[in-house]
Amino acid sequence: DLLSRKSRFGGLGPFEETHLRLDSDGFELNGFDVAPGMKAKPLVMTFKKPDEIIGNHIAKYQAMKLAKMLMAYDFERQLNPFVELGGFLFTFTGDGAPGTGKTILIKMTAGLVHGYCQVAGYPFHYENFGVDQISSYQGKSGQNCKQFINNVVNPRVIGFGTVDDIDQVAARRSDDRA
Repeated sequence: DLLSRKSRFGGLGPFEETHLRLDSDGFELNGFDVAPGMKAKPLVMTFKKPDEIIGNHIAKYQAMKLAKMLMAYDFERQLNPFVELGGFLFTFTGDGAPGTGKTILIKMTAGLVHGYCQVAGYPFHYENFGVDQISSYQGKSGQNCKQFINNVVNPRVIGFGTVDDIDQVAARRSDDRA
């Protein structure tokens, strides 16, 4: 409820930019990064290593390159230098018949970025927008999608968001226009 009314309030900048943690009390203040009463969930995913993937070597190489480019993020400037230099992939589409390795490339890329972030000490957020975010209530799916985008583009984390099986998210599999 509070998050939906956030835009009505002026002067929230200092609150949103404040990040405090009192280890002795277990108290954490992160602006609107995490909804009140909710904890950020740890990432639970079966990662794949590049040497476990066979097949489309070009797609694998591009995914590995993307993982490295994501790690170049400058937290002070809140900007990735590859955006300034050009050639940064904000979005990419994996296309192919079922079983051609699209999901395994996602698992590899997320695993690489997660591992790089652990070594560098950077916060990492991975999220998949799936069928469980689609609601029968008017506007709820849009709110879920907006929250997904906000979570992934949070300037205080290295974010990686996916929409795996978009045909199931956007329409029915049986729909030939999906």
